[in-house]
Amino acid sequence: MSKIHICMATDDSYAPYAGVMISSVLKHLSSSYQLVVHVLDGGISEINKSYMEKLKQSRNFEICYYPMNDMEFSHCPLTYLSIATYYRLKIGEILSDIKRVIYLDCDMVAKGDISEIWNFDLNDKILGAVEDPLSAKNMQRLGIEPTYFYFNAGLLLIDLEKWRKEKIQEKLCAALKEHQNKLRHQDQDLLNLVLCQDDCALPLRFNSQYFPYGYGNAKKQEYLSSLTNPLVIHYIMADKPWKCGSVVFRRRDYIAAFKNTPWYLEHKVKFALKQLWRGPAVLWQFLKYWYKHPICWFKRKFWRKVKLVISPLSFLR
Repeated sequence: MSKIHICMATDDSYAPYAGVMISSVLKHLSSSYQLVVHVLDGGISEINKSYMEKLKQSRNFEICYYPMNDMEFSHCPLTYLSIATYYRLKIGEILSDIKRVIYLDCDMVAKGDISEIWNFDLNDKILGAVEDPLSAKNMQRLGIEPTYFYFNAGLLLIDLEKWRKEKIQEKLCAALKEHQNKLRHQDQDLLNLVLCQDDCALPLRFNSQYFPYGYGNAKKQEYLSSLTNPLVIHYIMADKPWKCGSVVFRRRDYIAAFKNTPWYLEHKVKFALKQLWRGPAVLWQFLKYWYKHPICWFKRKFWRKVKLVISPLSFLR
C-alpha cells in the first residue's frame, strides 16, 4: 500500500484543531493509501497525544512527533501568528528520509481525497501552492516580480529531495536576516521571497479560502467553483470555526468534522453547554461589528453575513 506523508506544526493549544484536520483527511482518503502524519511538536500534552491515538479507531495511520525547540526560532519576527509557524522552515532537515510531503495548517478541514494533491505534477518545481487572495498586494509590498505569484502557505506540496538539493533551509535563514522588517505574514512572506521562482500553482480548490473580491476577474470562476467544490477548506480569517461566537464561512463543515474526533466524543456535555451560549456570542459579534462600523446597515456584506447565520438550511455556514 502506498503511503501519503503529511506534516503539521502545532503546540498544545492548537493540537485539537490539528486532530480535526487529521480526522477529516482519514475520512476521505482512498483505501489505496496509508496516511503517515509528521507532527512538528511544540509541546503537545500527553492527553492530546492520547486523543490523537484514538483517531486510529476509525482508521489506522502512522503518527510521528518531532520535538521542537522554540529557542531556535527566538530571533524570528512575530506579528499575529505563533512561533510554531516557523517550525516548517526546517522541514527538509527533520524529514530527512522523506521524498515528498503535504504540509497543512491546523485551521483546515478536508472535504475530499488528498491523494489528488499528493499525485499532482509539480513540473520540476520545488513546491506547489495556491495563489493567495491578496497576491498582487503582497507581491508589491515584497517587491516580487509580476511574472510570479504570491502563494498562501497553509497548504504546500513539497518535493523534499529538491528542497534539500537546492539548500532551501539555508536560503530561508539568509533571507530571514535580510528581510526581517518586511515579514508582515511571517514565514509565509519568507517562503514567497525565497521560492517565488520555484513554485507551481495548484488549483484553488486544493486550499479553498473565502475572501470575497480577493481574486481578480481572471480567477473569478475558479474561485467560485472552489467555494462550492473544495478539496480542503482553509479558515484563514481571525474568526475561527471552533469559537463559540464564530460566524465564519462554512462553519458547519468544521463542526461536522469535529464531531468525529475524541475531543468531541469525550466531552459532549461540555460542548453542548458551550453551544447554549452561541446565540448571545453571535449577537455580541454583530454588536461589536456595528459599533466599529455604524453604517454597516447599508452594506451588502453585512446582510449577507446575517443571512448566512440565521438561515438553518444554508450550507455556507
